[in-house]
Amino acid sequence: MLVAGHASEPSGAELALVRQLERLRRLGIDVQACFGSDGAAAAMARDAGARVHILELPRDLLERRRGDLRLFADTLRFAPAVMSGARLVAAIARAERIDVVSAYSMKAFAYASMGARLANVPLLWQLHDIPALPYFSASAQRAFRAMLRTARPRLVIVHSQAMVRALPSVPTAIVPHGVHRHAATPTRPAHGGVLRLGMAARLAEWKGQHVVIDALAQLPAETLAGVQLRMAGAPWFGEAAYAERLHRLVAERGLETTVQFAGHLSDVAAFYRDVDVAVHASTVPEPFGNAVVEALAAGLPVIASSAGGVAEILNGCDGAILVPAGDAAALARAISGLAAEDPAQLRRRSLAARVRARRYDARLEAILLARCFRAVAANEPPRLSRRRSPGLVTAAVA
Repeated sequence: MLVAGHASEPSGAELALVRQLERLRRLGIDVQACFGSDGAAAAMARDAGARVHILELPRDLLERRRGDLRLFADTLRFAPAVMSGARLVAAIARAERIDVVSAYSMKAFAYASMGARLANVPLLWQLHDIPALPYFSASAQRAFRAMLRTARPRLVIVHSQAMVRALPSVPTAIVPHGVHRHAATPTRPAHGGVLRLGMAARLAEWKGQHVVIDALAQLPAETLAGVQLRMAGAPWFGEAAYAERLHRLVAERGLETTVQFAGHLSDVAAFYRDVDVAVHASTVPEPFGNAVVEALAAGLPVIASSAGGVAEILNGCDGAILVPAGDAAALARAISGLAAEDPAQLRRRSLAARVRARRYDARLEAILLARCFRAVAANEPPRLSRRRSPGLVTAAVA
């Protein structure tokens, strides 16, 4: 099978793709990847043992924001580049005798779907966005639906019910991302009574780092003295101005000794081993929440925005505190509450987090994805049993 992505920056979706390639190969699937340009994600895919093809597509196509897509204007503007990518995907599919082409992003879907049709190979789409406001403008939503009607993928894989609700009637399978389970850490080392918060997310306004900074500024002085925040992540898609704004906010709020910018992470698990509580603060509903699942697997209590796929992951979990998205005051109250809890209560939250993480096992995700790919190749509906992991996977195939 051939997985087609467009970006080669190591953001969350691309890192998940690299992990997926490695796991599927272990299950005996000959999986290859193609990227619109060369870069870090392509290099990691090679390191994972996958054969990688670089399409060398124009940068203006690869950097076009999905929410800004215009159905007719962008069709005319990018038609030559999309057709070039389609021909390259078709050539790879024929030369490598590919059984299934899997598009891994909306931009990749534009040329991968045409390439699959040219090569007469079945198409699957792994969707990572909620195709609705605020992610997609009205015009982008029309473009998305037109692409679905034209390409008619045999299956669309999504990661949450929040994504399904935004889709038209298409063959759909819900397969949440999975993580590797980490070795248990029964007690975390004491740090002078300081509660160490950790936030791992790309530096982008919708990720809500500014909300966390505002929340810290609202803490009483005695509480703030016992709290530290490590903020990991980097700006990837033209978001350098937001990163600069965050540094200014920290200085303006007098939080230089409280907030540490850790930069881009290559190992989220290692980052989480050095903090006590994970913070998620996206201001819009997320399709899933990879960083949240990683935190649960590390045994971290999580404070998170109560929306989208993240709320689905954490609802009913005693290891989580959900707050309204974008509400700095509610986030400040949640931080104060955890800072006041005794170690025994924090350990109970940690255990609850690990229990919830069992629903999101990387090996099970790979098995379910493999079933989807094989079913598409055989033109059959995927068999995704709920019995092995209640509540984890559903399939709605029409």
